[in-house]
Amino acid sequence: MEELIKECGLVMYLIKCEPDKYCRLDFEVWKVNSWTMQNEPSKDDQVIFLKGHIKWDGDAHLNFNYLYLSGRKGFEDVKKVLNAVWEKAEKEITNFDKDVANG
Repeated sequence: MEELIKECGLVMYLIKCEPDKYCRLDFEVWKVNSWTMQNEPSKDDQVIFLKGHIKWDGDAHLNFNYLYLSGRKGFEDVKKVLNAVWEKAEKEITNFDKDVANG
């Protein structure tokens, strides 16, 4: 897994992905709920936040785990995650077509 979103020095979300360099990015996003004394994500306190894939044309299949949002920040966090995953797909998929995807 690698960092997806970091805020104030803490990793908030991790991503595990398997890119098919030519057509899609399969991914799992994990939400970090606690950190060690060294400010590293606690391996025992992470939950799957989102699973899915994004294809070369921008089509996406998303499966959110149970989703509880606390106030506006919760909604903003979902937007941050979706934007970060989109940017990852643009970088990882060789044949990503921005014109079609942003159509």
